[in-house]
Amino acid sequence: MNKKAIINLKLGSLLLFIFVMTFGLSACSSPEEKAQEYYEEGKKLLDKGEYVKANIQFKNALQLNNTMADAIWGQALIAEKQSNWQGMLNSLRRVVLVDPKHIDALVKIGRIYLVSGQLDKALEYSDQSIAVDSENSSALALRAAILLKLDDPDAAIEFANSALKHEPGHIDALIVLATERLIRGDSVQALEYLDQGLENDNKNIALQLIKVQALGKLAQLDKAEEVYRKLISYYPDNSVFSYALAEFLIKRNRIDEAESIYKSLAQAAKEDNSTRFKYISFLGKYKGAETARTQLQTYADQRPDDNEIKFALIDFNIVERNYERVEELLEQLISKSPEKEIVLRAKGIRAATLLATNKKADAEKIISEILAADNRNEQALILKAKLDIDKQRYDDSIAGLRTVLRDNPDSSRALLLLASTHALSGSIELADEQYLRAFRASELSPAYGLQYADFLLKIRQPERAEYIMLDVLSINPRHLPTLKLLAQTRLQLGDWVGAQQIADALKRLGDKENLSTQIESAVLVGKKDYDESIALLKQTFESASSDVKPVVALARTYLLAGEANKALEFLDSVIQASPEKVDAYLIRGQVYLAQGQMQKAVENYNKVIQLEKNNPLGYYYLSVTQARQGDQQGAYETLTSGLQVAPNDFGLRISLAALVQQKGDVDKAIEMYEAMLDDGLESDIVVNNLASLLTEYRTDKASHERAYVLSQRFKRSHIPQFKDTFGWSSYKVGKYAEADILLKSALEQLPDVPDIHYHIGMNYIARNDVENARKSLERALELAGDSQFDKADKIRATLKNL
Repeated sequence: MNKKAIINLKLGSLLLFIFVMTFGLSACSSPEEKAQEYYEEGKKLLDKGEYVKANIQFKNALQLNNTMADAIWGQALIAEKQSNWQGMLNSLRRVVLVDPKHIDALVKIGRIYLVSGQLDKALEYSDQSIAVDSENSSALALRAAILLKLDDPDAAIEFANSALKHEPGHIDALIVLATERLIRGDSVQALEYLDQGLENDNKNIALQLIKVQALGKLAQLDKAEEVYRKLISYYPDNSVFSYALAEFLIKRNRIDEAESIYKSLAQAAKEDNSTRFKYISFLGKYKGAETARTQLQTYADQRPDDNEIKFALIDFNIVERNYERVEELLEQLISKSPEKEIVLRAKGIRAATLLATNKKADAEKIISEILAADNRNEQALILKAKLDIDKQRYDDSIAGLRTVLRDNPDSSRALLLLASTHALSGSIELADEQYLRAFRASELSPAYGLQYADFLLKIRQPERAEYIMLDVLSINPRHLPTLKLLAQTRLQLGDWVGAQQIADALKRLGDKENLSTQIESAVLVGKKDYDESIALLKQTFESASSDVKPVVALARTYLLAGEANKALEFLDSVIQASPEKVDAYLIRGQVYLAQGQMQKAVENYNKVIQLEKNNPLGYYYLSVTQARQGDQQGAYETLTSGLQVAPNDFGLRISLAALVQQKGDVDKAIEMYEAMLDDGLESDIVVNNLASLLTEYRTDKASHERAYVLSQRFKRSHIPQFKDTFGWSSYKVGKYAEADILLKSALEQLPDVPDIHYHIGMNYIARNDVENARKSLERALELAGDSQFDKADKIRATLKNL
């Protein structure tokens, strides 16, 4: 055999080997089998706690078989371990989508909705899980927990016992039974259930924490402390229990012992600064700002190369408004740091500080310096966008924020600011979209959720706002501002049951502010059960007479019940008991004002000013009373005096501007509204009043264009006065078709306002519709009648020329 033949033979053998290896292996390992191998490997890694590696294996499995429920379930478990609740919920929904009978996923979804207070959805998944397996202990325990939340303890006990019958010692069922006993005040029996569960699983966190509650109710505080220390020994790497023990000690005024816990955790920290910063926060709250600042400075001295601590020290001084020290620290970083990134970050903080102190020109200069060094610097672009918004340069703001989002699509700050810009420019649909993106990018942050919910409430979509707040509470069930807004929303919707649920949740959280009572009272008022509401508020007032909220609520309820005299009697008794109680004088003044007893209202507001010279409410309500009496000069002097002691108070500033406007000094009023916008007071009322003045009393093109830009935010407004303002400014800049839509929409809501008929008539003239113009202008005169209507002469002259 010649050499060439040998080479060909070897080549043939190699090709055969490759063929066998490629196609032979493929034949014996299908995609489904390979996916199963990936899943099994992922499961092993998950059991070992190697979550990142496990997730990779589950992803590999799903690339080969995207309907593999077990792999998606594995991803849900990883998300749960990593406290990624939204990711967990998304994965669980996918599991149920591909396997509607996956009972473990159904139960977990039900639990998530149960914890977040969405009982209707929890019930939906409970029904599905029981339909799959009516004897499944976890499904039965879930139903028991839901029924307990729905205040049906007998049915809850029945389902919990049924779960225990099928699986003795089932933890969730025992938790339901223990919780039910705690609610009924039987802490001894609750402990028996808890100990029964702990016999099988002594390290169960939920059981141990509920045991702390039971021991607390029995005043067995030493034993409760032992439980915390036991959890710390079981989970030494989890600082949560150490911090929980510290909070337990704080509540018992054992501050020094709590400090030792915070301090030891901080000392044990290596490169992670989070425990150090928690210690600083503790010191600031319980030992004073100076102690906290000293400790933070110590960390800065001990770790001179740790820039995060330097920035934390800067942030601390910003909160303390110690701007001179802030500038010193920033200058050190800017002049000494060799890292460009650190220098630009410091400059960004300097610019933000200047903006916060209303030094916009200086801030703008620094922002320009940053962008000259890095034209895609996120912090600088966001600050520039804020400046552009202040100047109503919405297109520039949007362009800068889009640059940020090209580099960082999930920048929650940029998304939120973009949403705000769209809202201000009147692009409501775009604003809605960006608010949602920002909320998701923030991982359901309460701050972002509240802003989104507030936006939805403004555009009259309370049902959607409610869902957003529930999403916030699914992650942060104790977030008080969200609970407050949700209760308020449900009360406005007349959802008395839903509002009561919030009141119950607040009670479980301790409710130091007696908010639950206020909500319950509002529910009773909504049902027109005034007597019961008054009784409830009286009880609250008697137990917390130093709190002004029950005073306000009780007086208001008397008025709603038509019992103004009883409201005054109650307030008189409060003032007699506490002659220095300023809020009682304020409320009594409002009652007198509502009754038309002007002189008595004046006396009360003067008393408020006498007791609290710096309280702007006294000046505000006194000016309102004076204006109603026809004493415009007196109101002007009162507001001016108020602004001398509270120069930045919004209520005083806008009231004075409106009063100046009524007196006919239009130029001064415009100047005052412009100043309010320059100071960041982006109120719809300020914008509306300014735009109205610019269109009604200015004739130059620039003023009309500014009014049009300002009133863009009212493009989708539901408030007819705002629609009229935007419609009239549209007319002034020649956008007659746009003006027609807005003005007619305003007229539908306010058909008897002569100004709107006048505006529509003038817009008809611009569109060469003489017949409808005449009808509208004549209707304006007819509605005005004999009243003083400043446009009457102009309308008559216009009609003569038609």
